[in-house]
Amino acid sequence: MRKYLIIISICFFGFGQEVYSQSLQGKINQATGGSSSKGRAQSISEMRKNRKKIPRDWKPSMLKLNYDMVPAFSTLVGTERTGQGFQASIDFDQFFFTAEYGQESTRRGELFDYQNDGSYFSFGPEVNFMRKNTDGHGIVFGLRYAHSNFSDQLTFTRSGDYFGDEDAQTQVAVSNPDLKANWMEMTLGLTANVWKDMYMGYTVRYKILRQVKQIDGMAPYDVAGFGLYEDNTAVRFNFYMGWAIRWREKFPEPVLPK
Repeated sequence: MRKYLIIISICFFGFGQEVYSQSLQGKINQATGGSSSKGRAQSISEMRKNRKKIPRDWKPSMLKLNYDMVPAFSTLVGTERTGQGFQASIDFDQFFFTAEYGQESTRRGELFDYQNDGSYFSFGPEVNFMRKNTDGHGIVFGLRYAHSNFSDQLTFTRSGDYFGDEDAQTQVAVSNPDLKANWMEMTLGLTANVWKDMYMGYTVRYKILRQVKQIDGMAPYDVAGFGLYEDNTAVRFNFYMGWAIRWREKFPEPVLPK
């Protein structure tokens, strides 16, 4: 599985670089006059040779702060799952470093009562396929490491006792007070600048390599931030709204050598 993850990551990264190369081809030809190609349009291979002439913009230009609307909506209208999620990302050229934090609580059962409460965080790099974009729009692919701390408890009523009394009822409680989980995520998302420095976007994440530690009395039903314990993989959709704090212009016009 890890081998496949690395292969997929390399493919997406290469695709992003190819999109970047094609989008800037016209600007380079205009700036250079096509002199290196005797007046004709430059090919992709020729443009790659001239890539060093185009300065990268590695200095951060903004910090995006986002709020996840999916758990917020679930908290308002649902009864089974509540929570909230936050996201922050900072840009480096066409890349982002993104971190997330959230809290999640789950209540299940009719003839029993199952409670699961915890918090989770994740962080990792992202690449924006829209390489030169001063407005902050993006089609991004990322890799994340995620971790959660949570606890759960199952309470139910058992009929009968050890002496054969069928009318006797005993309340039984089983719990895991200090569970820890970690997993990896592959993310694909779209973000757009909708008004001034306000952004909206979504992320679809595929979660793999889940591990849960410190299981005590029973196997948990839910894993905070991940999904069902019985599933080794999970898919989750997030919809974000947020604001960007800018302190300089991103991707200033490069000065190409004559």
